[in-house]
Amino acid sequence: MEHMYITKDPRLAEICDRIGIERVWIDLEWKGKELRQKNMDSVKSKHKIEDILQVKKVLKNAKLQVRINPMDDDSEMEIRRAIDAGADMLMVPMLKSESQAEAFSEIVEGRVPTILLLETKEAQREAEALVKGGYFDEVHVGLNDLSLAYGYSFMFQVLADGTVDRLVDVFSKYQIPYGFGGVAKIGQGALPAEMVLGEHGRLGSERVILSRSFFSMEKEMDYDMAERILQEEFEKIRSAELEIGAWNGEKYEENRKKVEEVTMDIVKAQS
Repeated sequence: MEHMYITKDPRLAEICDRIGIERVWIDLEWKGKELRQKNMDSVKSKHKIEDILQVKKVLKNAKLQVRINPMDDDSEMEIRRAIDAGADMLMVPMLKSESQAEAFSEIVEGRVPTILLLETKEAQREAEALVKGGYFDEVHVGLNDLSLAYGYSFMFQVLADGTVDRLVDVFSKYQIPYGFGGVAKIGQGALPAEMVLGEHGRLGSERVILSRSFFSMEKEMDYDMAERILQEEFEKIRSAELEIGAWNGEKYEENRKKVEEVTMDIVKAQS
C-alpha cells in the first residue's frame, strides 16, 4: 500500500522521501473548506503553488501529489500552474458531475496522472459514470467530507455503514486503483489505527493518508528528532500492514464487525 503525507516543508518532505513514504502531498485546496469543516478538527492547509517548486527539488523517490481547489473559473490556470511547477499527479476535490470530470480531464490533457477525491453525494451517486468515463487514473474516498454530506458526526460512519464497500464494488468492476481516508499511528485514533488498516486490507485499498494524528511537527522539535519519530512510526504501520495481509476472511469479518461496533459507540457518545 502507498502512503501519503501532507506537508509544504521541504526538509520534512525530504525526510518522508528518505524513509520510504511514497507520496508527499501539497494541498492547495482552500475554497469552501473552512465553511464545510468549521466544526471539525481537520487540516486546513495554506499551501501555495510556490511550495510545489520547493518540495519538488528535494524529492528523489516519492511522488509529489497536488490537490487543487474544486472546479471553477480559476481551475484552468491553477491546473496549468501546478503542472508547470512540478506536480507529478493532480487530485481534484468536491466533484459533483461528469461534466466537471470531463472539464478537469480536458485541461490536464494527460500530462500527469489524475485522482478523483470522491467526497460528495453527487459523486457517490455518479461513481460508475465517473470511473467508467476514463477521466481518472485512481480514486480516493474522502471520509471527512463524504460523512459531512450525509450529516454524520463521525467520519468513519461511511466506512461502517457499507458506503465504502459499495463504492469499492464500482472501482473493482472497472479495475481502477483506490484508497480511502487516513490513519493515525499504531495504538491511537478514535477508531484504532489497526482496525482502520484491517478495513483497508479487507477492501483491497492501495492508498492511505498518514493523518495529522500520525505525526505533527511541533515547534520545539528538531528535524533529527522528527526523522526518528517518523521512521519509527512508519515502520510500525508497515509491520501492521504485513500482519494484516496474512489475515483470512474470518479475521477480516471479525475486524469489520468491531469497526461497526466501535463506530456506533462513538456516535452514541457524541449524541
